[in-house]
Amino acid sequence: MDEEQSSLSLGYDAFDQTPNQGWRRLSKMECYCQAAGLIVSYLNTNTNLRGNEREILAFHAGQMFAYDNNYESAISFFEQSFSSPEGVPPEFKPYSDAWDAYVNATIAFLKQNRAALIAYRAEVAKGPSLDNGQVMNLGVVDRLIENFGRPYRQAYGGR
Repeated sequence: MDEEQSSLSLGYDAFDQTPNQGWRRLSKMECYCQAAGLIVSYLNTNTNLRGNEREILAFHAGQMFAYDNNYESAISFFEQSFSSPEGVPPEFKPYSDAWDAYVNATIAFLKQNRAALIAYRAEVAKGPSLDNGQVMNLGVVDRLIENFGRPYRQAYGGR
């Protein structure tokens, strides 16, 4: 079994969340286009994924396409990563709203729409805090604003 087939047979956590496995192995080697392609193959192969798993994988595919400067494909996958409103318990709504604002901010950055990016930053800032007291994804959005006009990969990493 080749490496791609082996990756496609991994469970979600191993494929998406584990360092040096799944698509993250390719990303670490700066093979962003291949990492995006592997995520797309995983999405197409693993039809039993839960909604939030599909959304996170779509977001990560978008990131890998954006890292590869393929903003058109990136936007398409970011648009697939919005939270599914059905079945979200009321106590999780602030998280899904903040996530959607983060996705919109990312898309605004890629479309070079600074006004929208700043507006979505305000929505992200209203989101819930993580255990460390920081607002979820606010630091990333701030880096996108600080590095507006630079490639996504540089802006996301703050370099």
